[in-house]
Amino acid sequence: MEWKRVLKSKVHELAFPNTSSMCPPPEKVKTKGRVKKSKGKKSDEYDIYRDPSYFEHVNATYCKDLGSQLSQSSKKRQPYIDEIFDVAADGNCGFRAIALLLGHGEECWYMVRNSLDQKIASHVTPYDRLFTRLIREVRDPLKISGLGLQPMNKWLSIPDMSYVIATTYNIILVTFGQTFSMTFFPMRGSHSGSTKNDRICCIRFVNRNHWVLLKMKEGFPMPEIAPGWKQYRIDEATSWAIAYTGRLQHWGIGGGYELEAYALVDGTL
Repeated sequence: MEWKRVLKSKVHELAFPNTSSMCPPPEKVKTKGRVKKSKGKKSDEYDIYRDPSYFEHVNATYCKDLGSQLSQSSKKRQPYIDEIFDVAADGNCGFRAIALLLGHGEECWYMVRNSLDQKIASHVTPYDRLFTRLIREVRDPLKISGLGLQPMNKWLSIPDMSYVIATTYNIILVTFGQTFSMTFFPMRGSHSGSTKNDRICCIRFVNRNHWVLLKMKEGFPMPEIAPGWKQYRIDEATSWAIAYTGRLQHWGIGGGYELEAYALVDGTL
């Protein structure tokens, strides 16, 4: 259809190379309910933080069935989660998840890529100290030559990009893994002193290949602060951690065990 052709061309114009701030109107977010769990089937949980490459593993075969992706742990974390949101699986799913968390349509994933790249380029410090390799090597995965499926070297890298995401959008990003989860605060700028208007964005890696979004209940325990933030943040940013001391401690005294052990139980919360 003609409108589809026009829309596709507009998306391409926005993404390469003269990107503007416009993007397609967001579609209604699809949520998933409980999917029946196969009896006798063990969960196949993957911990992104133990993968040496720190890359999300995108595989279209795995990504077709969200129900399979979401049946990956115990029921213990269930009380902390309100909803689970899915995004398309094409090698851009990590960026799609962030776009959706920011209130845009997931089709604005290309804008997220561009914004993160521009932020690193314009604010080299503290990233030059945080990343152990050249800034150019960190920026390269953000730059793509076309739409569609992306090769491994263009996937969202964790934890590198988590620091940049939190700082670029002035949000708190919480990433969940099976045995290792982290909280990322902005690395610059002070906290307002009130948590009322803070934006806390939560994502979880499932089925070895895909990111899903989590809408958490108010006051959920927050995992340990990412070590890079502790070491390389600007001093004024310390106020972010102070504002969330109670929730960070809750994780440490037991709340975190429920979250770490949990897998997204068949979708319904």
